[in-house]
Amino acid sequence: MKSRQAAFTLVELLIVVAIIGLLLGLVTPAASNMQAGLQLNQNGQGIIDKLSLCRQLATTQNRDVELRFIDIPTSETDTGGQAFQIWLLNPRGGTAEAYGKIVRLPEEIKLNDDLSPMWTKLPSGTADFTALGGDRTYRAIRFRSNGRLARNDMGSDNYLTYSFRRDREAVPGNYYTLQINPVTGWVTTYRP
Repeated sequence: MKSRQAAFTLVELLIVVAIIGLLLGLVTPAASNMQAGLQLNQNGQGIIDKLSLCRQLATTQNRDVELRFIDIPTSETDTGGQAFQIWLLNPRGGTAEAYGKIVRLPEEIKLNDDLSPMWTKLPSGTADFTALGGDRTYRAIRFRSNGRLARNDMGSDNYLTYSFRRDREAVPGNYYTLQINPVTGWVTTYRP
């Protein structure tokens, strides 16, 4: 008597391949959205960490400290964007000194001007950021030696919102909002 070997037929193999392809087609967009959300979260947390460090440096060194948000203009080879760096201010009015490296946000993440009322109230200036190729304009959040923000007249307009450049809706589907308490200097975050 001949024994029959167990094996898959061609039809069964094609069905399994089709199911795997269908599952991959359904999972890929969700995975890429999750990865984009994680990237936005990571960069927002990086800004919070720098703000916390500014507050800590201001109170421990008894001097004003700024987190400077540097504008990187758009050029032919660069889509522009934003970077940030901590600056220690001289208590006697001398020149400020950079503290740590410049951190550049990824090109696909941008400050959402329409959802960031705090942005227009921040003082601006120009400084030499050698790592970025010279003089750049910036806006700064300044912490006083008591841990408070230098500008506490913002009221409820103390928000900065970051989103993706590709998201052009009035309220983006994915965003990271920072609310900075002007009295305590603590940061609260909001995410969808």
